[in-house]
Amino acid sequence: EDPYRTGPAGLTAEVLGSRTNPLSASKRRRQLRDSIAVEAYDKKWNDLNTQQRKSITEGKAAGMSLSETVQLRAYSKEVLSGNADRNEAVDVNIEQWHAKRAEIDSTWDDVVRAGIDHLQTEGSGVDPKLFRELYLGSANSQRRTRLEDLNNPEGDFALTMSYYTDISEKFGNEHPEDVAYSEYIDNIIATDDFDDPNGYDFRRRDDAVLAFRQRWGDEVYAYVQETFAVGRDLPVIVEEFYKGRAKFEYYWRGVEELSLSKMPRAGEVKETYQQYLDADANGKRQLKDQDRLLSKYINLMTSVKKELRKKDAILDAWLFRWGYTDTLSHKENRVAPDGISNPREYWRQPEDFPLSKFGIGSGVNLPALEQPSLQLDA
Repeated sequence: EDPYRTGPAGLTAEVLGSRTNPLSASKRRRQLRDSIAVEAYDKKWNDLNTQQRKSITEGKAAGMSLSETVQLRAYSKEVLSGNADRNEAVDVNIEQWHAKRAEIDSTWDDVVRAGIDHLQTEGSGVDPKLFRELYLGSANSQRRTRLEDLNNPEGDFALTMSYYTDISEKFGNEHPEDVAYSEYIDNIIATDDFDDPNGYDFRRRDDAVLAFRQRWGDEVYAYVQETFAVGRDLPVIVEEFYKGRAKFEYYWRGVEELSLSKMPRAGEVKETYQQYLDADANGKRQLKDQDRLLSKYINLMTSVKKELRKKDAILDAWLFRWGYTDTLSHKENRVAPDGISNPREYWRQPEDFPLSKFGIGSGVNLPALEQPSLQLDA
C-alpha cells in the first residue's frame, strides 16, 4: 500500500487525478500521532504511557503546533463518525469504547461532585459517612452497571474486548495497560464491593486482585502499580477515603490474623469463620450459638479492635469519620480542638482534612502489602 502523499507532490497527484490511494482517517491519524510522539518523546505513539498520550490528544505535548492539534482532532472526529474504511473497524470500535468510557467516568465525577457540594452545604445533614453511603456508593454502583455493559464480550464493543483479550496474552506493540489501569480502579480501588457489615472484606479484595493478575499478566500488573505511584485526579475527600481504607486495612486483616494465631485448633476455627461470613443473619446467630470456639474468636477480635482504637488515635478518627464505627475510643479524639464544642462534629465535618492528618500522602496507591505488626497484651 502506498504511503500517504503530502506536500506539493501529493497535491499535484490529487489535482491531476492520478491513482494515489490516500490512507484512511485512522491511518492518517496514526501517522500524525507517531510523528508528534517521536518529536516530543522520541517514541512512537504505541510506546507512550497514559500521560504522554493525553498530552498529545490535548495538544499540550512539547513542540506541537496549533495546526497539528486541529488536524489530529479532525482525524479523530472522522474516525469516530464511522466514515473510516471497513478494514478499520477494530480501530474505530476501540476509539468509540474509549469515548464511551470517558462519558461513564464523567457521569461518575458529576454524581460524586454533586455529593461533595451537598456535603459542604451548611444544614444539609450530610456528613462523610452519609456521603460514602448515599453518593459515593451510588456513583460506584451506577458506573459498575454501565461498565459491565460496556465490557460485555458480546455487546457493542465486542471487537474491542476481543482485541484487548488477545493482546493481553502477548503484550505486543499495542498496549492494553490503560484499559487494565481503568479496570483496576473500578474493580479494586474505587469500589464499595468489599464493604460489608463486618467492615471491609479483604478476602474478596484479594480474590479480585488475583483475578486481575490472571487476566492481564504480571507485566501489565507492574505497569498499573507504576501508574498508581503517580496518583489519580480524585477529589481530596474521596482520595482520603480510598487511601485511608488501604492504609488501615490492618484493622480488619491484621486483627483477624493475630486473633486466629491465639486460638486453639486455629485451622478449624478459620474454616468455621468462613462459613460464618458466608451465612445470612440467622445463620450467623446459629453458628455463633452452637460453636464455642467461633464465639470466642469473634469476641476476641471485637476486644482487640476496641483496644486498637484506644491506642491508635489516627485509626480511631478515620474509622469514626467514615462511619465504620459510631464512637470515638481514643482519649485525644474525645476532646474537641479549641473553639469547637463537639468532637463528633469535628471529626465528621464536611471540610477536607489534610491527608497528612491521617498519615497518608497524595495519590492513590495499591493496597498495602505490609501492615503494622500487632501484638496482644499479655
